[in-house]
Amino acid sequence: MSSDQWYSNRSQVFWTCKALLDGRTISHMTETREVRGWRLGAIVHRLKSEYG
Repeated sequence: MSSDQWYSNRSQVFWTCKALLDGRTISHMTETREVRGWRLGAIVHRLKSEYG
């Protein structure tokens, strides 16, 4: 898998990064409601493994 390929689109990844950097408590339901995202756990896992 290339490093720029995500299971969720870039706006969902951006939303996740911004929410975490802002210190928000987020959940799958929050992501679904705000950006119609899915696989929040996969996004968080990838961010942690690739960017620490």
